[in-house]
Parts: sequence; structure tokens; C-alpha cells
Amino acid sequence: MTPADRALFYEMSEEFYASPAVSHDIPRENHARAFDEVLRGELLLGLMLLDGDTPAGFALLAKSYSREAGGICYWVDEVYLRPAFRGKGLGRELLAYAETLGARRLRLEVMPDNERAIGLYRSLGYTPMQYLQMVKELYGSLCFSAAHCYEHKFLCLARIFGVRPLFLRPNYLSHAANARNADGRA
Repeated sequence: MTPADRALFYEMSEEFYASPAVSHDIPRENHARAFDEVLRGELLLGLMLLDGDTPAGFALLAKSYSREAGGICYWVDEVYLRPAFRGKGLGRELLAYAETLGARRLRLEVMPDNERAIGLYRSLGYTPMQYLQMVKELYGSLCFSAAHCYEHKFLCLARIFGVRPLFLRPNYLSHAANARNADGRA
């Protein structure tokens, strides 16, 4: 995706979140946040899916580290194809491309009644995991605030990439950021 894709991404995102492929809508500002993150290029890979030169949909792949997989994992977070472009092999092409990104695992989620997508994923070797997914929304946390401090941002990125930041105390999350050891060192 490029900056020129912003309006189209917003338009298709609205279509996607109004479809039965998702269980709930999201705040509109999340489309902008996602697009901005794609442009940063660190954690979220955004792809415009094309049929020839015609925009057919988009995909978002989130990068993380999986200890279970033993390396980088891409979460195929969103795949949207406009109805006229479904069944043309674009989803298959996207997932083949995702396999070339150097990850040890690709992971995705799908609504249980989306039989067409489930059929595609199974035909490509995807298998169901036995985990029940759970979430806790943290919209008020520092991770969603533009004003969070450099150390906290670094800690969030370190957790995502599986790196232990050496300048932070091991118990950083359970103490104030400016807590001191008995000898006065941070």
C-alpha cells in the first residue's frame, strides 16, 4: 500500500466491517490507525489485492514472534475481496505470497460459518488450532496513546519482537517506571 491508497483502503474497510466476515464493527478511527501503521512498515504489512490493474480487495498481515513456532509469525489479520473478485484465485495467491515472507508460521482466524474461506484454507494446509481465542480491550492504555513515553513504546515493541530490553528492570510492569533499586540504580 502507498499513501495514495488511503481513501480506497477506508472505503473497502467499511465494506469489510459491514460484511458477515466479521463479528462486530470497529471505530472508524481504527481504519486510519491501521493505515498509518501500514505506512510505518514495522508491524503491519498492508497489501492491495489487484485483478489486473483493478483494486479487488486488501489484506493486513501482522508480524509477531511465536515461541511455539520458534520464530516470526504472520497473523493474516484481515483479508477482504469485493464480491465480484471472489473465486478468482486472489486469496490463494495472497497466501502463497505470505509463505515467501520468511515466517515460521502463518496464522489466521475465520468466522465458523464462512465455509468458502474455510475450504480454501484447508486446501492450502491450514488446520484448526485447539485454542479458544480471548481478548481484553485496552483502549485506555498507554499502548493506544500518542503521548506514551519512549520507554513504554520500546517495551511494547520488545514484547512484540520477543526481545528483552536490557535497560528495563525485569519487574518493570509491576512497578512504577522510575522505581529504584535499594542502591539507587534504575
